[in-house]
Amino acid sequence: MRIVLALAIAIIFGTPALAQDITGSTTIQIDPSLHIVTATCETDLGSADDGYYAAQVICVVRDSSGIQQASGAYSDDGDRQGSAAVTLTFTGVPGGTYTAIGQHTAALTVPFDVPYGQPAMYFDELNFERYTESPQSYSYSYEWYGPGPEQTTQHKSLHIGNTMATATEVSNLTPIQHRYPGNPLPNACWVSQFFDKIGANATAHHAQDITNSDGNGSHSSPAYGTSVSAMESGTVTKIDGSEGPASPAYPACQGLRKLANTVWIQGNDLYTTRYVHVTPVPGLAVGQSVTQGQIIGTLDNSGCQSGAHLHVGRYPENGPAVNFSIPCVNAPTNQLWDGTVDDDDTAITP
Repeated sequence: MRIVLALAIAIIFGTPALAQDITGSTTIQIDPSLHIVTATCETDLGSADDGYYAAQVICVVRDSSGIQQASGAYSDDGDRQGSAAVTLTFTGVPGGTYTAIGQHTAALTVPFDVPYGQPAMYFDELNFERYTESPQSYSYSYEWYGPGPEQTTQHKSLHIGNTMATATEVSNLTPIQHRYPGNPLPNACWVSQFFDKIGANATAHHAQDITNSDGNGSHSSPAYGTSVSAMESGTVTKIDGSEGPASPAYPACQGLRKLANTVWIQGNDLYTTRYVHVTPVPGLAVGQSVTQGQIIGTLDNSGCQSGAHLHVGRYPENGPAVNFSIPCVNAPTNQLWDGTVDDDDTAITP
């Protein structure tokens, strides 16, 4: 249900005067089904540099707000094979944009004995001074090894440049056509199944299943008999309170089109909201006007369902269902179904 747009750029910023073939690369991609972001940054030294210099790389991934999502670093100091790579993975969010930046460095570390009181002599096999247009840094450390002379280690590093890659997960979720102003349940609500969730019959849900939330990330199926209110004003166009639980029971009933009780309300924009698994309140009649927040029924166990919930669909006068939002506490993130409840979509769509 999603596609990924990934741009991988391996361009070294700046114009250092490189005498050797030292390159850097950065790539990033997003798994469209699991939303896993994978970024790889690598520094590669030319063959003339292998064995003398250590390849080093730092990799950082940030989101579109500049917030760091992952980072790592590696140096091949131990084996001097001429390359260093870091791969970072983390779970992104649908529609997220992530940028990976690789910082590429070559470093030379030369240990040598320095007789006490004599100046250190530094030897650079490949002469870093040839990289005159690049920033260079130096650091020194001193350690004693037994009774002999002081051991001096000089580390000299050259920042070659940076590379960058950007990937955006372009969400293929159905655009929201309408935003309801009211919550249909008496407590804070939670969307258990979103419009684009793919069901067991390999078709999209094209509705939303609503359960309870405590507002703190915890949610559960509401009790049967919980009141259901109109999310906005309109006119009742259909009611049905004659259906009972599906036989056979869930999940064997899936695909058998076992009907459920329902209340349909058409808004002023001529779109109809279908409240399903709902026993109409006594006295509710077709043609009756209702207002937002008015109780129109109670949750029941009619139709094919795995647990108590409110199934809501939105339809134009002629045409397929459209997407919408309800003021519940959650929104689509990495998944479109939390597993709390399920129902038989084929019995609800026309």
